[in-house]
Amino acid sequence: MLNELRQTAVVRPGGVIEVRSDELPVGSTVDVIVLINRDVTHLLPPHPLSGLSKEERIAKIRAAVGGWKDDPEIAEIFDAIAQERHAYQGRPLADFDEE
Repeated sequence: MLNELRQTAVVRPGGVIEVRSDELPVGSTVDVIVLINRDVTHLLPPHPLSGLSKEERIAKIRAAVGGWKDDPEIAEIFDAIAQERHAYQGRPLADFDEE
């Protein structure tokens, strides 16, 4: 008996396509047919972490998160942002009573 499983996938670097389904029994033989959608107006660039394993992605994210915490200039930067935010009084309102 022939069953159909239809999925849309994004091609990863190196032309890799991943298909996951609980309907695919381990060890079974399957036929894969790839239909390329040429109507795409623009291709999305691959995500910078897409070629990494799960462990590599986690390590890279952990290395980047909080990378500024020991930067001595960070307090000055946030102070400058706060001053600008509090100094802005908004745009002038139009006075429709005056001609």
